Amino acid sequence: SSVGAPTINASWQEGQGGNSTSNLNPGFGVQITGGGISNGFDQSINGKPSIKIYNTITNKLEGIPESPGTNIPITSYPAYFLFIRGDRSTNLLQGTSAALTPTILRIKGQIFSGDTIVNINASNSTLVGNPYPSAIDFHALLKTNVDDKVYLWDPKMNGATGIGGYVTLIWNNGGWYDKTSSASAGVSQYIQSGEAFFVESSTGTAGTLAFKEQFKSAGGSDLVFKPMTDNKNLSLRINLFKINSAGFASLSDGVLTTYNDDNLNVVDKDDAKKLYNIGENICIGREAKNLAIERRKTIADNDTTFLNLYNLKKQSYTLQLTATGMDSIGLHAVIKDNYSGSLKDTALNMGGVTNINFTVNSDTASYAVNRFSIVFKQDVRLLPVVFSSVKAYQDLKNIAVKWTIENEFKIKKYTVEVSSDNINFKTADTLYANANNNTRQSYTWVNKYVESGMHYYRINATNILGKDTYSPV
Repeated sequence: SSVGAPTINASWQEGQGGNSTSNLNPGFGVQITGGGISNGFDQSINGKPSIKIYNTITNKLEGIPESPGTNIPITSYPAYFLFIRGDRSTNLLQGTSAALTPTILRIKGQIFSGDTIVNINASNSTLVGNPYPSAIDFHALLKTNVDDKVYLWDPKMNGATGIGGYVTLIWNNGGWYDKTSSASAGVSQYIQSGEAFFVESSTGTAGTLAFKEQFKSAGGSDLVFKPMTDNKNLSLRINLFKINSAGFASLSDGVLTTYNDDNLNVVDKDDAKKLYNIGENICIGREAKNLAIERRKTIADNDTTFLNLYNLKKQSYTLQLTATGMDSIGLHAVIKDNYSGSLKDTALNMGGVTNINFTVNSDTASYAVNRFSIVFKQDVRLLPVVFSSVKAYQDLKNIAVKWTIENEFKIKKYTVEVSSDNINFKTADTLYANANNNTRQSYTWVNKYVESGMHYYRINATNILGKDTYSPV
């Protein structure tokens, strides 16, 4: 609560700021740099700020004002980006070679309780802090003109300097959040106490995010991200790993595309833009925008995913592409490398993992932003569906409809349609195909809600390219 709130100095520096050698409470507090001793800052080799705030105008993180420095109430800003080296025993003059130590941050003050509303900017991002001493369920928060997507900092992701990177989470209508990379266990829809996050307006106008006591949660399990693997939830996840001289791979960044017939092939509110990391970045290029997560319709024809890579260094990298369920759509894909040429194009494993190892050197083409793309092409020419039989018959008080397909191949679904006049048909139910291995298949559907009168039935078979074939009535 802002009532009687302590200063940053009294809270995170244990009241000892300005003297980086003072460590009256070992195991507690941190050193905060970025200004003069008189304003509460600890002193380091380069004096760079280790505590930052988000500037909504420039859309960047920047150090807190050097005056009054850390002597301001800790509630002066909605959230902070704090770099923690260890407790106050760290020798800042040793730089990155200083010994690592564990620490605990503690704040004394009045606990905030009750409901609250946070204003969300019309443009750029808004940094929001969890106001409660409890985890909250982000999905449950009441959002007005705010997308159901959130940008979180994952401190365990290696990133450019081994200190973390941004992870994007966006709600999937299947009932979970998709995320851009293999984030650590603590990164989920459950925002922990003391954690902050970025959100955006969904309409380009100001919005609000409403916190309520009932949205507090004991959650934090990543089981909410457990993916579905049926044809309704296809995805392609692409992670960028950098490889050090010893051959060790560390995750730098990642993007995700999910495919569903309910999506649109345009950039809209269901897509998530890229929030850039300090070092290497991978993005999906679409409509002159860079995306972290994109939603597209199920691929039915030739298509291309354009990858944009930024801030690559002269070293080795691996692109890890993980396709889930893509082997069911009747397409194949290759990863195009504009630098190495078409002879080195690699086929994408449409139902698993593909690793692309590449090296950046002094040749500018080796680190061109648009070096890589993924090209999808049709696998085979699909043959017409052959209905060998369709019949409807009484089954006690119900009507059973049975049909047989002679050559089920690349069929996505069957739609049972019913009519009372044999002219105007409406959808009664949808069944998804069983085998798709070019074999004979039979299906039965039972109409349990039969009204008096005549009933006419027909079956619409839809293949993975979206082509419909109707059975006899």
